[in-house]
Amino acid sequence: MIRDFKELAAAVEAMTAKSRLALCCAEDEHALEAVATAVRKGMIEAVLIGQPDNIEKILSDIHEDPKNYRIIAADGPEEAVRIAADMVRDGEADIIMKGKMQTSDLMRNVLKKENDLRDSAVLSVCGNFVLKQYPEGYEPRIISVTDPALNVHPTLKQKEAILKNALRLRKAMGESDTRVAVIAANEQVSPKISETVEADALKQMNIRRELEGCTVEGPISLDLALFPAAVAVKGYESPVAGNADLLLMPDLISANILAKSITDLAGGETAGIVLGAKVPIVLVSRASAASDKFNSIALAAYVAPNYRKS
Repeated sequence: MIRDFKELAAAVEAMTAKSRLALCCAEDEHALEAVATAVRKGMIEAVLIGQPDNIEKILSDIHEDPKNYRIIAADGPEEAVRIAADMVRDGEADIIMKGKMQTSDLMRNVLKKENDLRDSAVLSVCGNFVLKQYPEGYEPRIISVTDPALNVHPTLKQKEAILKNALRLRKAMGESDTRVAVIAANEQVSPKISETVEADALKQMNIRRELEGCTVEGPISLDLALFPAAVAVKGYESPVAGNADLLLMPDLISANILAKSITDLAGGETAGIVLGAKVPIVLVSRASAASDKFNSIALAAYVAPNYRKS
């Protein structure tokens, strides 16, 4: 199992087959910096889709030779995503990445039936984090949080699909049994709090082996999921408690707040991937640093061969 982003990048550099990335609306400096770094390290091959003059200028400004890149003209997000979708269908692209466009523009076009990119009933985002400091007793590793960007108030059925998407990612990262914490305010199942009822339902699905490749605990609070000291004080018993690998949050709002707290307040590193499509889609906030976009590219490149096999 990959434990941090340095290990992840090294693993991708060592891969023989290089994934091909299509950057949509590529006239974005941070995205191009991240892509250029990955190309220089021999991690990926890249196609830049967007406004050629603007792309070439940014490449020159970051001391990259535009002649070293394949650039395809596209007039806006709709055409850029259509071109990328055609490349995926023709076996010419293994990863799609968001450039200078709104997430809503990307997803609206990804979801278009004619683009044929969908591979799951639900598309979801999984944020993956390396913390600056881990709770005492918690083994340092990449922690996944889902879904901080796409599904606002997911139903139980949608949560099941979101969880399966994230489990597929964790398996591609080399994990055989993911410890899943379905987060709520506390551990009591209450009909007045639907999140706790749905968390327990997911746990029961796991017990019945309807959710495989994981151990699910829920409802469980964030401190019991990640802090071994809290587990000891409260006397809580679960193989997931204090050891969670994947946090399934109640809704987009809580997941987004947690994700931004990890990066913006606690200085954690991140890699964001859209799951449920035929290829991994790199989706990081436009305000994110080039390093976070590079981490996301590395993660997508690492798991892309798993998509080709499925």
